[in-house]
Amino acid sequence: MSTAQRRVQELEKLILHHQDRYYNAEPDISDDAFDALWEELARLDPGNPLLKAIGSDSQRDAVKKRHIVPMGSQHKAADEESFSAWAKKNALQAFLVQHKLDGVSLELQYERGHFCCALTRGNGIVGDDVTANVRGMRGFVPTLTAEWGPCGNLPFTGGVRGEVIMHKDIHRSHYPTHANCRNTVNGILKRKDGRGRTHLHIVCYDAVPGTPGKPFTGSLPFADETEKLAWLARQGFVTVHSHRCANAQEVVALRSEIMRTRELLPYSIDGLVVKSTDLDFQDAQLPRPKKQIAFKFSTQEAITTLRDVQWQTSGVTYTPIGITDPVRLAGTTVKRANLCNPNMLTKLCLKIGSHVLISKRGEIIPKIEALVSTPAHAQEIHIPTQCTSCNTVLENSGSRLFCPNVNCPLLSHHRITRWIECLEIKHVGTELIQRLFEEKKVRRIPDLYTLTCEDLIEIEHVGNATAKKILEAIHHKKEIALQTFIAGFGIEGIGETMGEKLISAGFDTLEKVLHATTETLESIYQFGTELAKSVVTGIARVKDDMCELLDRGFVRILAKQQAESPLRGKSFCFSGSLRNGDRATIHRIRALGGVVRTSVTRDLSYLIFESLSQPYRTAQKLKKEQGVALEIISEDEFCRLLDQASASCTHTGETVHPLQGKSFYFSGASRSMNHKHAQEKVRALGGDVASSVTAQLDYLVFYSQSTRYRTACALGIQIISEETLHKLIATAQSPLHTDAHVHAPLHGMSFCFSGDLDGMTRAQAIALVQRLGGTVKTAVSTQLTYLVSNDPHGQSRKCRNAVRCGVRIISEHVFLALCTPGT
Repeated sequence: MSTAQRRVQELEKLILHHQDRYYNAEPDISDDAFDALWEELARLDPGNPLLKAIGSDSQRDAVKKRHIVPMGSQHKAADEESFSAWAKKNALQAFLVQHKLDGVSLELQYERGHFCCALTRGNGIVGDDVTANVRGMRGFVPTLTAEWGPCGNLPFTGGVRGEVIMHKDIHRSHYPTHANCRNTVNGILKRKDGRGRTHLHIVCYDAVPGTPGKPFTGSLPFADETEKLAWLARQGFVTVHSHRCANAQEVVALRSEIMRTRELLPYSIDGLVVKSTDLDFQDAQLPRPKKQIAFKFSTQEAITTLRDVQWQTSGVTYTPIGITDPVRLAGTTVKRANLCNPNMLTKLCLKIGSHVLISKRGEIIPKIEALVSTPAHAQEIHIPTQCTSCNTVLENSGSRLFCPNVNCPLLSHHRITRWIECLEIKHVGTELIQRLFEEKKVRRIPDLYTLTCEDLIEIEHVGNATAKKILEAIHHKKEIALQTFIAGFGIEGIGETMGEKLISAGFDTLEKVLHATTETLESIYQFGTELAKSVVTGIARVKDDMCELLDRGFVRILAKQQAESPLRGKSFCFSGSLRNGDRATIHRIRALGGVVRTSVTRDLSYLIFESLSQPYRTAQKLKKEQGVALEIISEDEFCRLLDQASASCTHTGETVHPLQGKSFYFSGASRSMNHKHAQEKVRALGGDVASSVTAQLDYLVFYSQSTRYRTACALGIQIISEETLHKLIATAQSPLHTDAHVHAPLHGMSFCFSGDLDGMTRAQAIALVQRLGGTVKTAVSTQLTYLVSNDPHGQSRKCRNAVRCGVRIISEHVFLALCTPGT
């Protein structure tokens, strides 16, 4: 074993140790020290699987949710001429100019004024759920004031959009080894452990009323964009720097001024967003709104030398990549640049040794823009003429250099790699695929499923234990969504997104897909003639492999799972006055497949805690319905009140009664003093102890936080009341009865169910939806309203489909709330 390999193993152990300390104990190193370990591992072993779980940009397993309305992109103007043409075309009367923040786009979703979740831009329709990280960021607002509706008295439901940024001084002091602020923000935002989130700022610029997929259609409480920003500021958000301009000339002048001074700003910007001052909610929902544009700054450019051209293969396509002398652009070192296709080499007259102008378009993608000069000793660039895999003569269309051989090993290798990626099969990396391919153990996708331990052990560095692990991973993925199955074959132009479009257009079975024609596919939105031909041809080539996978039982498409006991896999623990529960309740839970535990652990499903005691409910009713000015205080607040009263006695030196005229009632069980002791203290300070909750009461002292309660809160376990538990059990035991006169709160909604439900059978849930006016679907599609799933990790087939289709995934708890309006 080499020194580097030993260091990698050491780093893996250290990182796992410190990650465990971070989650389950007190960290014994700083965040910066942990980052240093992670960066060293990334440098020594970039493909290490541990990196995907610790701060990696990869978020393939992230929970995804739908935006209120799509987060589209903007039209762009790279120069004054393009901007002036846009301004003239739209004939805008006034402009609002805002900094185009160089960060990560974010949508904060609120329901009736309360924060629900936070999503990254994602693909514009659905984004990664980063709720846990956002809660610790600067500028986060958990609750909004009631300033919505015609009278300004309704709570806001919708999304607040902004950018997550990092200030330059934070970047310099805490992340000096990271390339730039934006990359650092992106990495921190997607971390699973939340480290570094307090270094990030949320800056907001837009408010989008509505619910996911159902935008608001009523009147807005502000007249223009300026008032919208003022509304955001009143809610407590930090808003983007904005400037109002009367005409296009003022905008151009302002851009020139900001370009000269932008380095003095505390954060990075890469241009300006220019929009109409008038509100146009319909325009804002377009994929590219007509009334706003990104007025970009000049790209950062530098001159360097082209040293080589490498040809990168993706499937059977060859793409030229320029290798240059290192040069710093937009905070990163650039040594490789995109040359797009063979046409670019000819158009720019490039040679090895040419001095070229290189830029980072949008300060992200390096690209060779132009030829500066070519010295006499420069050499011609070699364009390959034969396929490196099958020796077939390559076809050069100018815009694409590719191997036309439909049986080229490169294409077969690409399909196998694509299958592994789409099914997310673990322990099968690119190096192993290459070795299996070279030794002709795997030449087609079905070959993966006929591999044996002996086949794998013959591969260098693969032992018996590793071989078993690889085979288990391959055969673990049995049920596959149709769009994933199709995308896994690497057919040109067909990924999972296009696969979803096929299904939505009616090609919802493999049989229909296999018999699709160019004519039928052409009619699908975003399918042109060329793509339709490509799909039909590609499917014909892999049809036999598809059928073999299914006929031999290697995988299944959309296999249904059978529900078992309604409480199977769920665990319950009792707290407070219900600490041991009652025998009848425990027996009912166990009879329905549930487990009753005596302590709170991380994998507990429910803590049953009767916090809503009768005195508590009475006090709340008096406050709400009769406006009685009594206070409900916790044990800690009660102890502080006693301390303050005792201190006032000590300071005066006289016999005083600081609690005289105040009455107290005690509810629940104290964790630090019994009721008798508390009552004695109150009486000693001149207060009265009431025997019941009445309108004359001053304080209800509510002891609610048992050790189990606090532990459950810390672990994020769902806490339910005894009443809710009995409803859950009753629902699980009893079939639903049809009531023709019941209100239909689910009218217009469609539901699909995934996995086991806690409180009812699948049949009962379906009957409930239909009784309340909703419809039930057996599969996930873009037309579905909700997928009901209790899987917290969203790993089921239907959950993955829902994420790809932008369908909202809700828990059974939320589903029952929808079925019972007003609860």
